[in-house]
Amino acid sequence: MKKSIRRLIGGIIIGSLTFGSQIMMPAANASWCKPAPALSSSTYTPKVTYANGATFGYYSLPTGAGTLSNYPTRIGVFKGEISKSKMTSVFAPFGLVGNQRTFANSVPNMQTYVNTDFIGAENMPYSAVISGGQLVYAPATGSIGDPSRNGTTRVLGWAKTSFSEAAGFSLAAPLTSGALIFSVNGVNLKALPANSIVAYTPKNSSKSIPRGQYAILVSKNKVVTTYLKGTTIRPTTGTVFQATGTAVAKLKRLTNGKAAVYKMPSLTKSNLVADTVASTGYVQIGTEKLKISAVNFVGGNSSGATMYDKNFGTATLETIGAATFALDGNGVVQKVSSSRGIRIAVNSTIYQQVFEVSSPQAYLVGRLSVGQKLTVVNRYSSASHNNLVTASGRGSILLNNGENVEDCNGTSEEIRPRTVIGWNEAGQFWVATSTMGMSWNDNMYRLGGSTIHQMGEWLKQFGATQAVSVDGGGSTAQFVTLSNGIVSRQDLPENEWIRDIPVGLAISPIG
Repeated sequence: MKKSIRRLIGGIIIGSLTFGSQIMMPAANASWCKPAPALSSSTYTPKVTYANGATFGYYSLPTGAGTLSNYPTRIGVFKGEISKSKMTSVFAPFGLVGNQRTFANSVPNMQTYVNTDFIGAENMPYSAVISGGQLVYAPATGSIGDPSRNGTTRVLGWAKTSFSEAAGFSLAAPLTSGALIFSVNGVNLKALPANSIVAYTPKNSSKSIPRGQYAILVSKNKVVTTYLKGTTIRPTTGTVFQATGTAVAKLKRLTNGKAAVYKMPSLTKSNLVADTVASTGYVQIGTEKLKISAVNFVGGNSSGATMYDKNFGTATLETIGAATFALDGNGVVQKVSSSRGIRIAVNSTIYQQVFEVSSPQAYLVGRLSVGQKLTVVNRYSSASHNNLVTASGRGSILLNNGENVEDCNGTSEEIRPRTVIGWNEAGQFWVATSTMGMSWNDNMYRLGGSTIHQMGEWLKQFGATQAVSVDGGGSTAQFVTLSNGIVSRQDLPENEWIRDIPVGLAISPIG
């Protein structure tokens, strides 16, 4: 009991320390902020370099070395490239918590793992969780992660953008000829930007292409035709490169017979994004839609239904609604209770989806009968219209377009363990933690580390322009896979206690 109370109090303290504000505004009180010394003058210990170029190491700051802390500080930093990496949301069955070392070990080829979301009542994460492009968890409107009561929660997402060669897209890629390198600004664009080179392929959806001031046709890695005044002819084979403005003189260096190699950019691109999402799924019942307003959530839900599936922990935690029904794996109704809500355990054989329906739409359950087949659409909306492959809850935004927007006041200025993720437009990203870096008998309170603002400053020093915080304090933990294949804790010694939490994230290489 004492352990549970201590853990609950610790979670409340840490949540208040790090959750922060969603409002992205400059830190007006920057002069009050504790200093963030230049890490370039600190001791750096490299630990591992991975085959895809990612690295992990940590910086060591002695007591009083600019952070105004009575303890030493360790800043663990994983650096990677988004194009060579992928993010995985790792989570316990919702309603339960899991061991973070187990989380770290569960992802094949894991390079680094850190904690993410905050812990609410009944071990519920504050914010939605997306895994494999599917919404696996969403809290009800007005829950602790939705103070605005608009049904949205904030997440850090790994977004995937797809491009169409036929429709055209603006992504830069090099055209090379020996030692010469030319930047090609896009593929099959509808209009030619000033002072640029654009590639046009046979898959262009238009029968003709915009004329440039000079163009070449490259086929089988060789310039086969030059167009002194550009061309409007869509190629039937090879690739036409049209130049405008200052790029004309550059492209004219490629004459007939010259070697020329161009590799079109990938038609998919990944990126880290700070976003907000909401459950927008539904169950089609006749001509009406039963709204799925929460997924695998324990707690009150005053609108629509809460859907429970294989990702839920146990039926004993399930929140009973005004009415209940269950479906098998084919969407066929297996059980109906229209007059009152009941608990039904989700299992892999009969009941694969259970719906606890709130009073406003409970009347729809009265229209169901066993054997009826229903259409279930589990989906989410993204405020920034991102296609999120993976997402986990986040705290405040630290960096916005290179500006540190974390205010320095109240508990955010306390020196505590922190976990942050930053990235930039060049496709680099950083996963960083700050702790004391050593064992200390602090009654599981977790002393030492940094302020949130300091973490933002250090991410700026690395080159990040965007960054978010996640949970900190006793939840902070960072694991990496060392060169010998051993998964090792790096924020604190291996023998230090680790808080069990509901969700974290892991980074691994593509392929």
